[in-house]
Amino acid sequence: MRIGIYDQRSGTEESGGTEVFIRGMAGKLANELEIVLYTQAGNLLEEVINMDIKLVQVPRLTNSRYTVKHLAAKTPLKSAEIGSISMYLSARVNGIFEQMAKKVDVISTHYYLDNIFISRSLNISTIFRFPGIKQPSPRWATMERFAKPDMYLANSRSTAERVQRWYDISIEEIVYAGVERDQFYFDRTYEVADPMTILFVGRIDQGKGLYDLLEAIALLDRADVEARIVGDGSLKSDLQSCAESLGIADQVSFPGSVPHDAVHEEYSKADIFCLPSHHESLGLVNIEAMLSGLPVISTSIDAIKEYITHEKTGLLVDPEDVSALTNALDRVTKSVELRQELGEAGQREAEDYTVEACAEAMIKMYQRAR
Repeated sequence: MRIGIYDQRSGTEESGGTEVFIRGMAGKLANELEIVLYTQAGNLLEEVINMDIKLVQVPRLTNSRYTVKHLAAKTPLKSAEIGSISMYLSARVNGIFEQMAKKVDVISTHYYLDNIFISRSLNISTIFRFPGIKQPSPRWATMERFAKPDMYLANSRSTAERVQRWYDISIEEIVYAGVERDQFYFDRTYEVADPMTILFVGRIDQGKGLYDLLEAIALLDRADVEARIVGDGSLKSDLQSCAESLGIADQVSFPGSVPHDAVHEEYSKADIFCLPSHHESLGLVNIEAMLSGLPVISTSIDAIKEYITHEKTGLLVDPEDVSALTNALDRVTKSVELRQELGEAGQREAEDYTVEACAEAMIKMYQRAR
């Protein structure tokens, strides 16, 4: 069976969780299926070049990043939407859809506009996987109205429930974003640490609860705790200023973004992982941390409660509850036994969320859609 994966950024940009999911899934699916990745032309990532898949690069209509930024600034369109439209028009002009119809049996998309374009342009089976949906929006409503895929999947049960409730779209199956076991799993030694390192990995943006984390660290009754905020984003300079105003600037470091194929080193050096998000479609970094054996402290929101059971496989607090977050951090920093208990239980739970397990689920969906 020949499977097409259509996504503008997965071949040439690190981007976010969806692109990481696509690349990881493509690599594993290639062990059993013929995979063709359709992606926008550009400098291919080394990870993609090394995959045993066929690559089709769709020429760019314009090579100017300035053009995309200008259009995004002057129109209601996002840069990703402009890129999707550009890739679709180029694929039309260059006869790629005709080739696609002959070479693949099923094609999957992961962006709402791609779903509309592909499902209405090709007479082959199509699958769309919801990467996460936080609230109703005109974009999702437009997709529901015009897209005609053969099957909808979702990245979590909470996403599936929202899609069903807001748009009456039936989800065929849940396919989680898997974690590379070989990359993140290792046998951890739990011991007294000085200093104790609390790790956050992700975009440094609104909604990640990072101000809550800094306040909680400032409230801890011990100074031998340091935090590493790994990632980049719009709030980085504000958070650095916040750490200074709280008097903990010497306890907090901002090393910036780390390539995904090296981020496991951050987990290996940490003692505790904390993702105090106010909302998440899944929170894949929690699962990466769990698989590495780290005790995880996160927030009690639907997507995260799908894989973390409070007091068993991690600790959960209400979003924006700084007092509860401080208490959870205090408990875990003070107890080697609790860190080991949560870390080992979380690691066992995370085994169900490896890329291998998710690839098997995806194969079944391709076979059903064919």
